[in-house]
Amino acid sequence: MNHGGEGFIPFANGGTLKAEEFSEIIEEMHENKKYRQMFIMVEVCFGESMALDLKTPGVVYFTGAAEKEPSFGCNYDSEIRAWLADDFTCKTLTTISEKPDLSISDLYTTVYERVAGSHVRLKNYANFGDISNTFISEFISP
Repeated sequence: MNHGGEGFIPFANGGTLKAEEFSEIIEEMHENKKYRQMFIMVEVCFGESMALDLKTPGVVYFTGAAEKEPSFGCNYDSEIRAWLADDFTCKTLTTISEKPDLSISDLYTTVYERVAGSHVRLKNYANFGDISNTFISEFISP
């Protein structure tokens, strides 16, 4: 059984998206001027592994788990016997709802401090632009 950390996202239908494919898609979007700036938020175990090679300008990647660690669930629904979300997603959405005017930098710091059990990562920020003066409300509205 594969336990992740190998640069892919598994989907329920059995398909996968490999890190190389992900980076190629983002790079092609950049070359074709499909975005001005892009904020990508990924919630998956070993999430950092998807963006280790991401170097495309104007893109920042935000995830709830380091390259070799799982992320942990919150909000378990005993009726359907499934986790409804993960701690990173819960903390991120709560933070954005409480403070929609946060910069990406402040969002990262706040969520990093609130998430338990995994390490929140912000990747490719050096190629993004000024994360201290770019606000999450430009990408996500509560």
